[in-house]
Amino acid sequence: MAVSKSGRIFFTFHPKGQPYVKVAEWHENFRSFAAYPNNSFQQFDREGGFDTVLSLRVDAEDRLWVLDQAREGRGQPCLYAFDLTTNEVLLKHDLRKEVAPDGSSLNGLSFLFLFFCFFFFYFLFPVSCFLFFFFFKHNVFPQTFR
Repeated sequence: MAVSKSGRIFFTFHPKGQPYVKVAEWHENFRSFAAYPNNSFQQFDREGGFDTVLSLRVDAEDRLWVLDQAREGRGQPCLYAFDLTTNEVLLKHDLRKEVAPDGSSLNGLSFLFLFFCFFFFYFLFPVSCFLFFFFFKHNVFPQTFR
């Protein structure tokens, strides 16, 4: 579930049940829901639309971020951003197969924060990042890292 600044509530239906609606928004004090952003976006085709969604978040700018795992990597996994004022797609970013190979289960948007932090520090301190991952991989941390 994700809640916008204005109190709009968004949620997903688990893909194992093969739901027609993948992403929805609650209406009328939880008495009904509507497909978000619309009905046609709920069915995947080559032009777009949701395939297998489990994770969504609303950011500080009131954008809805949706992570589509595409049948555990068997399709084209992607990340969407929606403007909650206009309900239009702001971004659709296809994830490379190296990032989400067959069998991968993308289920969480917190990775975005770690991803941006890593690249921020990588560009500022590339040697430190290399050393950290080397020590982590080989489980040999110098005394200063313990």
